[in-house]
Amino acid sequence: MDSVQINKISKMRDSSIELLRIFSMVLIVGHHLAIHGGFDWSGNPISIPHFWIVFLTMGGKIGVNLFVFISGYFLINSKDKVPDLKKILKLFGQVFFFSVLFYFIFVAFGNETINLKSLFVALFPIGNSTWWFASTYLVMYLFYPYLNTFLHSLDKHTYQRLLILVFFIWAVLPTFTNKTYESNNLLWFFCMYSMAGYARLYGYNSKFKSYQYFLFALFMLLITYLATDGIVVLGTKLEIFADKDRFLYASQRITTMFSTFSIFLGVINLKKPFYNKFVNTVASATFGVYLIHENPYVSNVLWTKVFHCDMYQNRLMLIPLSAFAVLAVFVACTFLELIFQNTIEKLYMVLVNKYADSLTLKLQKMSDSFKKLIFGKE
Repeated sequence: MDSVQINKISKMRDSSIELLRIFSMVLIVGHHLAIHGGFDWSGNPISIPHFWIVFLTMGGKIGVNLFVFISGYFLINSKDKVPDLKKILKLFGQVFFFSVLFYFIFVAFGNETINLKSLFVALFPIGNSTWWFASTYLVMYLFYPYLNTFLHSLDKHTYQRLLILVFFIWAVLPTFTNKTYESNNLLWFFCMYSMAGYARLYGYNSKFKSYQYFLFALFMLLITYLATDGIVVLGTKLEIFADKDRFLYASQRITTMFSTFSIFLGVINLKKPFYNKFVNTVASATFGVYLIHENPYVSNVLWTKVFHCDMYQNRLMLIPLSAFAVLAVFVACTFLELIFQNTIEKLYMVLVNKYADSLTLKLQKMSDSFKKLIFGKE
C-alpha cells in the first residue's frame, strides 16, 4: 500500500464507530416511538406489549450518551483555537432548514396557523422547544476548543481525579438521591465529552478487552431492564412507584452510564477497525434523522396517525409493528437527509465556504474591539 492510500485511509472515520452512531440513532428513534406513541397503561393489566415498550424506552438516553461520547472522542484532538465557523453554520443551517420546512408544510396543510409565537420558534429553533438535543449540542460545539484547552492542560492523574469527581457528583449521587446537583443537559454533555476525551488521549484500563466491555454492558442493560420491569409491576400496586418507570433510564444514572460507556469503550477498543463507505454515508445522516422524526409537528402525527401504534398497545402485533415503524422511519429520514445533503445543503455550503473566511475576520475584529472595550489594551 503506497503512502497516498495510507494517508487517505487515515482520514477516513472508523466504520465501527460510525456503526455505533447508527445504532445510537436507532435506539433514539425507538425511544421516541415509546414516549410519543400515545400509549396509556393506566388501568390496564401488565402485558407483554407493555414490557416491550418499556424495553424500547430504555434506548433513549443510551443513544444520546453514545452520540456525545463519539463527538468528544473525535473532537478532543482538534487543533482549533476557536469554534469552526463553517461547521457551526452547517449545523445551524441544517437545523434551521428542517424547522422552517416542517413549519410551513404543516401550515399549508392546516395543521398549524401562522402567528408570531409559532413563527418565532420556527425561525429560531435553537434555544426553543423544537429540539433540546440540537440546541444543547450546538452550544457544546461552541465551547469545544476551550474544553480542549482545559482538558489538555491537565496532567493524567488530575484528569483522572476530575472524572472520578464528575462521576460521583453527577451519576452516583443522582442515582441514589434523584437530585440533579446543579446539573443540566449542557453541563452533562461537557462531562461526557471529558470522559470520551480521556479515552482518546490516554485510554482506560488496558486489561479489559472489547468483548469484556460488551458483556458487562449486556449485564448492566439486563439488570436495568429487569429492575425497571419490577418498578412497573410495583407501580400497579403502590402509588409511590407509579411514575418511576423511567428512573433508571435517565442519563445521569449509574445504570445508564455503565452500560453506555461500556458499549463505547468496547467499540473503540476493537482490534481491527474497518472502513465502509455505505456505513459512513448512512452515519453522516443520523443527525438529520433526529431533526426530521423528532420535529414536534412530525412527531405529533408520525407514531399515532401514520403507524397508529397506540391502537395495538394491548396486542402482540405491537412488537413487529413498532420494530417495522422504527426501521421505516430511520430509513425514510436517512433518505430525506441524504437528499438534503446533496441538494440544498450543498448549495448552501458553497456560500458558506465562499464567505466564511471573510465573516470570520469580521467576527474576529468585533471580538478584538469588544475585548479592548471590556479588558483594555494588553
